[in-house]
Formats: sequence, C-alpha cells, structure tokens
Amino acid sequence: MTSKRQVGPNLDHDHMDRIRPDVDRRYAHGSTIITRSRTPVLERSQLLKKRLRRFTQTFAGLEKGDIIALHRARIASRRLRELMPLLELESGRARRLSRRLRKVTSRLGRVRELDVLLLLIDELHESRRPHRQALGRVAVGVSKDRSSARKAPVQPAADG
Repeated sequence: MTSKRQVGPNLDHDHMDRIRPDVDRRYAHGSTIITRSRTPVLERSQLLKKRLRRFTQTFAGLEKGDIIALHRARIASRRLRELMPLLELESGRARRLSRRLRKVTSRLGRVRELDVLLLLIDELHESRRPHRQALGRVAVGVSKDRSSARKAPVQPAADG
C-alpha cells in the first residue's frame, strides 16, 4: 500500500532551519549551524571572532603557567587551524597563517606533553612506588625540559 502524499525534498521549504540543538536552552556550546537567515560571510566572521576570543582568553593563564589554560590554548589553536579553509583567504596569506598556527599548536603540544608526564611521575611518586630516587631524577630532567619548552618564543598567530 502506497501513500498518496510522500515527503520529499523541497529547497524552498525551510521549516528545519529554525531547529537548534539546544531546545531546552541548556546547550552550553551554542550553535554554529549556518542558516538561510544569515549570510555565510557573517557566520564565518562570527565564528572566527569566537575562536580568536577563546584563544586570546588563555594568554593570561599561559603567562602564569596554568596547565588548564595551556590545554585550552592548544585546543583553541587547533580549532583556528580547522577554520582556515572556510575563511577563503588569499593562498599565500592562508599558507603563512596556517604555518604559524601549526607552530603554535606544536609548541603548546610539546609543553602539554611534558606537563602530563610530570603529573604521571608525581602520581607514581605519591603512590610510594619503589625507585623513588630514580623517579625524582627523571622528574628533575622533565621539569628542566618543560621550563625550556615554556620559554621558547612563540610568534603571534595573526598576520599583520
């Protein structure tokens, strides 16, 4: 038995554009769905501003050596890199900006890995494992590497 009325695609019917993932208004991350009511350029601009704001908000914590700020900065730099193809920049500028963001992400990743390693060493040390002296020596070496990685200059990600 077939139905006389079948549901099919209709490009002029936009009833789905108003539906958002936060129907109960509790969705903490907001929505980045591009709807017909806004221009794609405006959406990209707002998305770029949001990503840049999240990246720059981590700078104060990075200066203080905050581990959580470092993790958030790394995530924000990766998200900025993922946004690059949508910005439709001139190829040379996009390439330079992508390279700088890749360097920032890489350097933040190196420091993040050393932070996590120090946390693991500290957990092993606290659990009263044998070879505590060896763990202490490893912790000193990792801490020195972490200090030098933190001091490594990171160039700004924006192109003037």
